[in-house]
Amino acid sequence: MIDARNLPPLKNEGETWEEARIRNGDALSNEMYGILPAERKAEYAVDYSTSAEVAGASCEISQVSISYKDKKAFKMGICMPEKFGGHVILHLAFGERTLEKGKWFEPSEDLPLLDALGAGAAIAVVHANHIEPDNAETFPQGIAALARSQRDGSSMGCLRAWALGLTMAADYFEEPAKIVLTGCSRNGKAALVSGAFNPKIWCTASFSSGCGGAAISRQKIGESIGQMQKTFPHWLCLNMLKYSGREDDMPFDQHMLLSLHAPRKLFVASSVDDAWADPYSEFLSLAYAGEAWKNYGHEGLNTWIWPPVGHLLKSGQLGYYMRRGEHGVKEEDWRALYRFIGIAE
Repeated sequence: MIDARNLPPLKNEGETWEEARIRNGDALSNEMYGILPAERKAEYAVDYSTSAEVAGASCEISQVSISYKDKKAFKMGICMPEKFGGHVILHLAFGERTLEKGKWFEPSEDLPLLDALGAGAAIAVVHANHIEPDNAETFPQGIAALARSQRDGSSMGCLRAWALGLTMAADYFEEPAKIVLTGCSRNGKAALVSGAFNPKIWCTASFSSGCGGAAISRQKIGESIGQMQKTFPHWLCLNMLKYSGREDDMPFDQHMLLSLHAPRKLFVASSVDDAWADPYSEFLSLAYAGEAWKNYGHEGLNTWIWPPVGHLLKSGQLGYYMRRGEHGVKEEDWRALYRFIGIAE
């Protein structure tokens, strides 16, 4: 059953798909997240590297300093298994993890499931607050301040700043690494923004990203664009203020953000009791976005029926999973993602 949300089409009549892709990306950048700086090349320096056994796998743990415009911006921890198989799980994490030698990959709920190491996947972690502090009063303070030449309506918000940091982290890894961007909640929003505009990314996965992430804004329950702008006024660009409480007037919606990942892999995970994020609107957004994959000769999601809890819906390059429980990312979510990308049974 299709839930009609009166969404703007992914492609207008007379447009080519490439024209539509550019138009949708420009609208999201100029009106919602803010535009990227013209110069965004980063520089990298390895602070240290050490061998260790992590989750039963022999690994090399390293810390990399990432600099932008000749200033140290943030750090990335990398756990590379000796038997590397090509996948890199690049996770945008919360908190202020101690960046001490040997501390990056101590067991934590804020890390990807370390079982991936045994399957030959590397795990890399960057921390959102190291890229740009999540503070409305001081924003811009981190990478957004380095990137900004002036303050105007389309200057990047904090979500775009985190996404820019993720992009710089991803650029550290060379082809043919299969980079999988991941993030939960606000970090899931940033992962989607980063993956949408970086063709180097092999797969993007969001967990409970909700409003401003995977979930359609029109007729959404829980958090709305207007509520987000009151609580987190620094997350989006200033141009987005005109749509506060007027989501139906937006010339875009989140199915367009998801569509920009085509024809690459995209995984959306929800929590059934997470009404604030609205799991049904996350699923529906992915279903609508599937039209873009069909343009590239792939399957769309191929269903409008919301799958049951605990069922991994995999259709070509698209994956959706909903678990029991509330907002967040759990071991169950990681296992579903690993099955989707083919590093677990």
